Amino acid sequence: MKKLTISLFLMLFVASTTYAQQCVERVICNDYATTAIFTDGRLYSWGLNENGELGNGTTEIQASAQPTVMGESWQDISHGYRHTLALHNDGSIWAWGKNDHSQLGDGTTDNKLSPIQIGGDTDWIAVSAGFVHSMALKADGSMWGWGNNQAMEFENSSTNMFPNPFQIHPDADWAKIEAGCYRTFGIKTDGTLWVRGNSSTGALGIGQSGGSVATVWKQVGQDSTWARIESALNHTVAMKTDGTLWTWGKGESAGQGSTANVYAPTQIGNEQWKDFSIGKFHSLAIKMDGTLWEWGIAFWFSSQDEILYPEKLNPEQVGNDDDWKTVAGGTSLYIAVKNDHTLWMWGWNEGRYGNGTTARSYDPTMVRDCESAVNTDDANFEKTTFYPNPVNDVLEWTNNTDFATYHITNMLGQTIKTGQTNGSQLNLSELKTGMYILLFQTKDGKDVRHKFLKS
Repeated sequence: MKKLTISLFLMLFVASTTYAQQCVERVICNDYATTAIFTDGRLYSWGLNENGELGNGTTEIQASAQPTVMGESWQDISHGYRHTLALHNDGSIWAWGKNDHSQLGDGTTDNKLSPIQIGGDTDWIAVSAGFVHSMALKADGSMWGWGNNQAMEFENSSTNMFPNPFQIHPDADWAKIEAGCYRTFGIKTDGTLWVRGNSSTGALGIGQSGGSVATVWKQVGQDSTWARIESALNHTVAMKTDGTLWTWGKGESAGQGSTANVYAPTQIGNEQWKDFSIGKFHSLAIKMDGTLWEWGIAFWFSSQDEILYPEKLNPEQVGNDDDWKTVAGGTSLYIAVKNDHTLWMWGWNEGRYGNGTTARSYDPTMVRDCESAVNTDDANFEKTTFYPNPVNDVLEWTNNTDFATYHITNMLGQTIKTGQTNGSQLNLSELKTGMYILLFQTKDGKDVRHKFLKS
């Protein structure tokens, strides 16, 4: 469902140097767990944790951000409805949390409070945790799944659950996957979008005549420019390669100005967008100009009350700021990160803000600032910030340190590229997709290491 596609964010290690920093790069969340990726590569998690979604060996609420279990091991994390999948640096899959529909993929239906490895394969490149089923993508482009099949999420059969990973489509040209709520999505390398499973509110995008369940794989329209997709309880949002945003599904959540269900992809405005994320009933998105927008509905509730947040049938701007960087959404929970890496939240709290409080906010409230980097050994050596991560072609950095040489290795320790630096950019376009370690050496002999994903 919610994909961290950490896709490995800015894992930074500086030899013989210790830094204290609270800067947030990106956040991924769902109903019971939230994980923040800091700019220095640390992962911190928090949440309600009712079924062990945090993997810390308990089912207790964790209202304050704590280091993610095995945090330095993960290159990708996905929080589903009540379970979590994680892609290890070595290409293996691990899982924890609720398992009543075999959504963990370990061959059982027993909940797991700590990470367990799923199978023995080490050629996985992406994971997606859905409502009660899971998906994964292998390096050869094959698509795999496990867990619930009652809505034909995987195949048209009488088998209700698949306890272990199995290949769910014969093709091996898949680029993106998304496990939604009783529905399954895949984007092929040619940019086409394919779906199957529950379509009762139009959330598959295949038209009203498609019925309430798609028992076979169906293509969404004829477009071949799909880039990203997220699907929640009853609605779906996707982005095309040109930056346009498209929605479909339940009317109250689709942002198309009506309560009528939307059965085919419909564009949101005419603008270009740089990021989006969806909660159970609502969506958040950032335009290219840095403004933040939201639409849909949110139920804010606790053991004492239930409040219906006013529905927004069309996108409405959140405040007047234009420096928003990225967003995330959970059930009645809104999360956004600014360009200065400060973390903001609003909506249902009850321990889901990660700052040790339970009070809710109706407007964006900063819950974590970005402290200046502190070098305990040498206050004059300024920490480097690398961006973007993942890298498409060019890696850039900002600091006051003059790098002299660089050395790139893959995860097997094999040298891929070396050379001298020139300015604050490095062209990595020739690298294959995968994870790498970049070692810079300064003119005065200090080493700076950065772990990055080449997309």
